[in-house]
Amino acid sequence: MDYKNLILARQSCRAYDPARSVSRDTLAEILDAARLAPSACNRQPYHYFAVTGEAAHRLAPTMQGEGMNRFVSDCPAFIVVTDDVPANEPRTSEHYASIDIGLAVSQLVCRAQELDVASCIIGWFDEAAVQSVVNTAAHVRLVVALGYAAPGDALRAKKRKTAQELISWVE
Repeated sequence: MDYKNLILARQSCRAYDPARSVSRDTLAEILDAARLAPSACNRQPYHYFAVTGEAAHRLAPTMQGEGMNRFVSDCPAFIVVTDDVPANEPRTSEHYASIDIGLAVSQLVCRAQELDVASCIIGWFDEAAVQSVVNTAAHVRLVVALGYAAPGDALRAKKRKTAQELISWVE
């Protein structure tokens, strides 16, 4: 699949097939794409926790509250992304870790799509509960749900701003 078709096919999955797990080898392929992402000064200021099996069942409820993210209960795998910036490191006017995490997660979900693994980037979760499941005190930035889409989970039309709304040409 060429890149344009890949990004057109990728969507945030809202219905996972609970009968299909994602193999460790497939997760390793997906994580390798994130590992190879560009980062400021090649610092890679993040860490990934690959969560599967019983731990995934314990993690799912940490993202489900106030009616949010019910679909993750059927999700077989998660990648928890933490900020790996030392607390004593001086901050510049720009927090590059956030940008670097965005770049890496973008590559992660695109590689997942290429391997026919559905994904959803989750930003709403109980951080302390997520930290408890993965046994870390690091700041949790995102959780990525990964699995195979349930049969019949159709591709939805993308709702995006037009190019004219987003782009200004300066010549």
